Amino acid sequence: MTSSSGAGWMPNWSSIPTGSMTLLIGWESSEHHVQVRRLPINKTVAQDLLQPITVTTDRLTNYNPAVYSPDLELDDEEYAVVPREQLDPAGSLLANLETLAPPEAVQNDLTRAMLFYALAVGPASGRLVFVRRANPRANLGRKYMTLFGDELSRVTSPLLSFDLDLIDLVLVAGKGLTVLSLKAYERLFRDSPELLARTPGKVAELNAVMPLTPAAQAALTEAAGRNSRIRARLLATLGRGYLTSVSKARLKAEMHKHGLDPAHHLVGGKLDFTADESLTIMQLLNEDLTVGGLSDTEFIINKKSPRT
Repeated sequence: MTSSSGAGWMPNWSSIPTGSMTLLIGWESSEHHVQVRRLPINKTVAQDLLQPITVTTDRLTNYNPAVYSPDLELDDEEYAVVPREQLDPAGSLLANLETLAPPEAVQNDLTRAMLFYALAVGPASGRLVFVRRANPRANLGRKYMTLFGDELSRVTSPLLSFDLDLIDLVLVAGKGLTVLSLKAYERLFRDSPELLARTPGKVAELNAVMPLTPAAQAALTEAAGRNSRIRARLLATLGRGYLTSVSKARLKAEMHKHGLDPAHHLVGGKLDFTADESLTIMQLLNEDLTVGGLSDTEFIINKKSPRT
């Protein structure tokens, strides 16, 4: 693994500390901030919940790492690595997951629409948080639950269920994430309502390196706020950082190559487009439009990785 994919901070997955387990649940508040609470568990439950941790560390030991980008598509035996500096330091989810002693849940918290649950293990200096993007109350609240002892009786206490072989990502506190499910990562750390509210700032970042007309800025802000494909390409384009070196002549040449009219999309030296045209423009800027070298067929690339 190269240093850029996290060799300096990744733990030895074959020998991680699993003591002092804390079970966490989380949900989004009406202000779109993530609230995290801990649930007390007995020794039997803690022992049983080591199983998904063991399954996950076995996978991470044997799988190959890949540096995360919004264009990444994981193979069956790969996981993505996201250094902490690529995460939003102001995000409530990251801050609360890294809190060593979140508040204890009350019974009313178990009735909420939970966003995830997590298993935190290890000492403060090397805390690992195994996150499952699932609601442990899902589908249970709509069923009539009974328990058979001497006779059949109704269960009145809240019920929770946990997967024993699935974890979506692991937070290495203070260091970064290892991601087994890109869909879960993107929902929790890139497409949350809290982060969507920062879309105008991302459009402003693009405008600083590739000037947009005011109308195009408004159009892209609106389109990226509702369309995850546009938003992913906006983030990918900013993350790759090459637009500062793209000349207007080169941009015009790319437009001609892919059937776009520079006279329509360049106004006073600035990019101009409507909300409906935002996806095509972001595909152009993120180099997602291509032509087959043998067939001359036009393609759109939805996922890509740099050649090494």
